[in-house]
Amino acid sequence: MKTAVMDRHFTTETYMKYCTAIFTLYKNLVKYWITFNEINMLLHMSFMGAGIFFKEGEDRQTVLYNAAHHELLASAKPVKLAHEMIPGGKIGCMLAAGQFYPYSPNPEDIWDGFQKDRDNYFFIDVQARGSYPVWAWKRMEEAGRRGKSRRACYQG
Repeated sequence: MKTAVMDRHFTTETYMKYCTAIFTLYKNLVKYWITFNEINMLLHMSFMGAGIFFKEGEDRQTVLYNAAHHELLASAKPVKLAHEMIPGGKIGCMLAAGQFYPYSPNPEDIWDGFQKDRDNYFFIDVQARGSYPVWAWKRMEEAGRRGKSRRACYQG
């Protein structure tokens, strides 16, 4: 069984066809758009957020961060397309937001809560700024995501 991560090129191209059709149909009716609703959910509920099944023995962090990377790349292409097709249109991002509170006042618990918040919010950094924060790119490299650049395809 192939996963969305394995079929990322097919999935991205299919998503672009969908976006092209939707933008064409609704460009005169809709001004505000988002690419993925609650894009960060794949880190919390992998199947619901990205349709990911884990295979036995598979490194979950590697799979999740690779999926996040490809979903962010797939999100970038429609942004450029929307700006070309819908003059004056706005396209943004949406998170499943929540605050992580430390278990105790222990500095290790406080640091853990801070790290979980950063993991949750880096999706906005990438979508709004067009590149990964340095810490997030390092985290993804540690999890097995090897890429050429920490810049996403949000140029243009």
